[in-house]
Order: sequence, then C-alpha cells, then structure tokens
Amino acid sequence: MRAVRSADSPETVVPSLDELTRLGYLVNSAAHHVLPAGNCLTRSLYLQWLLRRRGVPTDLRIGVQLADGRLLAHAWVEYAGTPLNDAPDVALRYAPFERPLVAGAWVSS
Repeated sequence: MRAVRSADSPETVVPSLDELTRLGYLVNSAAHHVLPAGNCLTRSLYLQWLLRRRGVPTDLRIGVQLADGRLLAHAWVEYAGTPLNDAPDVALRYAPFERPLVAGAWVSS
C-alpha cells in the first residue's frame, strides 16, 4: 500500500489495486439488486464518492460507442488508469472522452 496526502486528511493509506477492484465489484453487485439496469453512472459516482472519502484519487470516465446506428454511453471509475468497476478492456469497447471528469468541476443548478 502507498501513502497519499490529500487536502482532506494528512495521510491516507491507499488499498491495493485488488482491494479497490473488489470494492468496485461489491458496489456493482449491490447496485444490481437496488438500481434499475443500465445505471452505470450512478454506480460509478457512488464508488468514486466512497473512495474519495477514503482519500483515494480516482477518475470518473465516460465513453461512447456506436452500435446499430445508436450512440451508447457508459461510465466507469479508474484508479491510476485501471478500471475498478468494469472490465479491463472497457476503454477499447467505449471510446472515452479525452480527459476524465473531475469531481466538483461541474455544478447543477
């Protein structure tokens, strides 16, 4: 594990990548029983919120693909470029936006 300093806490121990992907799996599993199907954005926002509370810096990624003439979108969370709540090849199936979305960069009115 490596220590990370954040504005919220003086020092945080970041869980291993295996532990982070396990948490992503658990959030997806719980959401499967509570949320309607196809709710990847809600799952990803919740996972990112959980990890940020623990001081783990993550990126919310959104990608798109064209399938049968329809534009499909998908969201997932990455830590150091590795998807935590999706398959490792998600960025090959969905073309991600150039930059990850930064928490707090957009505000709803």
